[in-house]
Amino acid sequence: MTAPHLQAHQLVWHADNKAIIDQISFAQNKGETVGIVGPNGAGKTSLLKCLYGEHVAKSGEVLISGEKLVALSRKQLAQKVAVVGQHYDSVFNLTVIDIVKMGLIPHKSHFDLNTDADRAIIESALKKVNLLDKQFQYFNTLSGGEQQRCLIARAIVQRPEILIMDEPTNHLDVYYQHQILSLSKALGFTVLMTIHDLNLAAQYCDRILLMANGKQLAFDTPINVLQQPLLEQVFKLPCMIDIHPLTQKVRVSFGGVS
Repeated sequence: MTAPHLQAHQLVWHADNKAIIDQISFAQNKGETVGIVGPNGAGKTSLLKCLYGEHVAKSGEVLISGEKLVALSRKQLAQKVAVVGQHYDSVFNLTVIDIVKMGLIPHKSHFDLNTDADRAIIESALKKVNLLDKQFQYFNTLSGGEQQRCLIARAIVQRPEILIMDEPTNHLDVYYQHQILSLSKALGFTVLMTIHDLNLAAQYCDRILLMANGKQLAFDTPINVLQQPLLEQVFKLPCMIDIHPLTQKVRVSFGGVS
């Protein structure tokens, strides 16, 4: 039986002696898109950081294709997992092509030069995200959607098995939200992301992990997780569940604060 592509087992992480991640366990299959949802402060981003090694768990373990995360070197991990985060300060003064080239680093020794094959990989990635015409533009001159696509191009060049994204649709308008999520699914990676919008999660995710206060409340298909009583309990608002007439996916509508 094939091991899950990404697995968390009884994961616990503390900050200032407080449990931020508390007994999280789930298993993600190869090629699957999983969305992590929950209110602010649920621990979603902290969980991602545990899963790609930025945070060291207090207890429990993370496995990638059955291999323990802690047993992997930084280079080995970078060959398996690419991360698109929320904060881009370190790349603002670089051009698009300079950022995309960074994806080659896990596959190179210190003094290796880029080859024609490398340049072809970079060009192909830029074409996939429709940024070839902006390859010499500075990152900080791009729109929010273009910045996200640039970072996804870097991930394509990195050639990982797993793509982890932290709120990839944050601050994007509706068109770019759908563009980024459609692109991430089309690439064929195993995708794990945090996402605020429950309806986007329902449309693009195969399964959803619902969190609150650092705990896992549900992990299943969107239609099984996005249930009225549970969502009202977690988000403290009345809600209605139905099927979207265009997508035929489960749809969540929240009422206002009474």
